[in-house]
Amino acid sequence: MDTSSLDQSEGSSSNQDVPDEPPIEIGSDIFDDQNSPTYYFEKAFQVNVAKMLSKIFS
Repeated sequence: MDTSSLDQSEGSSSNQDVPDEPPIEIGSDIFDDQNSPTYYFEKAFQVNVAKMLSKIFS
């Protein structure tokens, strides 16, 4: 497998180029990017937080 072509393709490595980006932007467009590897994790995380908060305040 030729991995050098993967590194040079446009856009494929854009996710790894910003490791120091703050992950606390709840309203950011990262949730609209279904190609993001963390998209489904973040959606599930939001649901779990909502459930937890509803238990606390109920």
